[in-house]
Amino acid sequence: MILANSIDSEWWYVRQCNKLAMSNRDAILAVLAGFAETFGLDQSCIAPSATLYELGVDSLQLIELAFRFEEAFKIQVPMEAFGGKTTVAEAIATIERLIEVQACAPAKK
Repeated sequence: MILANSIDSEWWYVRQCNKLAMSNRDAILAVLAGFAETFGLDQSCIAPSATLYELGVDSLQLIELAFRFEEAFKIQVPMEAFGGKTTVAEAIATIERLIEVQACAPAKK
């Protein structure tokens, strides 16, 4: 399991949040809370470069995480969105893209 130094990890997340609009900041915080809750880790200790596999995530946990994102953001998360080699940073970017793309999509009737 790869865990970052807590200070380095917090710095990275703060820097990412400051670059983004408020709605994206909320998305990042929700993603981190989902990771921490699902994987039983303190979110400040999850390294941005750590893969889900390195964090000990199995396929059922990936599905659970996708469902949490769907519920939180009212989006559809394709099952192939995350894999064991996906990093924490890539997962955050994926959710941000899905939020932006699906927010612009016409509503289904």
